[in-house]
Amino acid sequence: MTKKNVEVWRIDLTRPPHCLATCWETLSAAEQAAANRFHHQADRLRFIVRRAARRDILGQRLGLDPGQVVFAQGPFGQPAVSTAPTQSLNFSTSSTHNLAVVAVTSACLGTPSAPGEPNAIEDPSGPARQVSNRSIGIDVEAHRGTAKDLAGVMQLLAPEEQSALERLLPDARIVAFYDCWTRKEALLKALGLGLSAALDQFAVTLEPDRPASLLRLSLPASSVHDWSLIPLELGDALSATLAGPVGISVSYFDWPG
Repeated sequence: MTKKNVEVWRIDLTRPPHCLATCWETLSAAEQAAANRFHHQADRLRFIVRRAARRDILGQRLGLDPGQVVFAQGPFGQPAVSTAPTQSLNFSTSSTHNLAVVAVTSACLGTPSAPGEPNAIEDPSGPARQVSNRSIGIDVEAHRGTAKDLAGVMQLLAPEEQSALERLLPDARIVAFYDCWTRKEALLKALGLGLSAALDQFAVTLEPDRPASLLRLSLPASSVHDWSLIPLELGDALSATLAGPVGISVSYFDWPG
């Protein structure tokens, strides 16, 4: 497969007042209303910049003014652009504190399923759910807490991931946990599922001496060999991952450029 480039945009959410006014003007009425519902001013300002940056970055790719970009929502909450032809633009976003990231590509990634063979993820609690195998997902997380603090959340992971974490020293376990978490969440975003799927339905590597990769994936129409997990270097005490079909490459940009 020919490599497809994915742009990863880094966004500093701390902006001067004059920039915030410009950002506010590009938001939709619904986004402005959502911003006004934040109780803390810092959270409100980060939301405004995050949404404005997303509009600006995607608008550049679509040849639209930021305020003209219209968003829709998938069945599991994943965002999409309704002002673009289907499959003409893949994007994913994530944020942690004062950093946001937007991953975007105009390429149609992956290989469509054969007619009559839609992709589905098996969920013991309900019917199979349709997913896409041609998207990208990104996630970034700041390292917080101690190994003891994370013990409860670790129980949500796959058994092999829990075992791998238990073999690490506490400090290394924190880093490995967040590496693991971003790999899993990025893949779920790429699949269009978000956290609606159980985290133990698939497993990833997390040890510091092993490349990022999928170990197990419970998808009838997909396999571990279909997906890439690319660690992203975004700063100290941060874990970040881009997930997408095998063959993608990454270029970094800072917003505003």
